[in-house]
Amino acid sequence: MEQRVHVKNRKVLERAVSSASFFTDDFSFLVARLCEMANEYLPLGDVILVPDGPKPLIMAISLVPQIIGREGVVCMHVSRNRECYEPSEVQATENVLCFGFTQTEDRNA
Repeated sequence: MEQRVHVKNRKVLERAVSSASFFTDDFSFLVARLCEMANEYLPLGDVILVPDGPKPLIMAISLVPQIIGREGVVCMHVSRNRECYEPSEVQATENVLCFGFTQTEDRNA
């Protein structure tokens, strides 16, 4: 699965400032680490989280803005179902810093 993620998202990952892997079986650590990363990048500008991946990761990312409770940390859900949602055009105001998350099955990786 990790290899497929890297291949499918190669262009995004090449432009990413950093990348992190998480184990989805430790949900509290996953949420804590995501909050820590959001706080780390917040001084550089707004942190916009776009959850994708296995459901535990989507849930954890979705909780980060509520847990942090600071202006500039948001979660944007992208729907692939055009019948239920109307698209909104969103443009960055200045520099865009990206980082990706991946899931790994091997704790030694």
